[in-house]
Amino acid sequence: MYKLLSKFASDKLLHAFGGAVIFLLMYQPFSFVVALATVIVIAALKEIIDKLSGKGQCEWYDFTFTVSGALIAFCVKTLVQLIYPFVYIVNYLVN
Repeated sequence: MYKLLSKFASDKLLHAFGGAVIFLLMYQPFSFVVALATVIVIAALKEIIDKLSGKGQCEWYDFTFTVSGALIAFCVKTLVQLIYPFVYIVNYLVN
């Protein structure tokens, strides 16, 4: 049971990480909508290829975790952008 959960968790984390990386690469030169749409299309295509080729398992969880990784990356990036000016101000005041 533990091995199954461990395999499940590592696979889903890889999907989330992949979604985050693709999102951040596309978000920098383009917009949020373009980056998220790219992640959705790539995640869907990956699952379709898995189903048609028979080499992998087509799972909604994989698609969901990939898109979730993109949304988490957006949240973290936004929080860092909001917090950074305060860190700069505090650093300036301390020094």
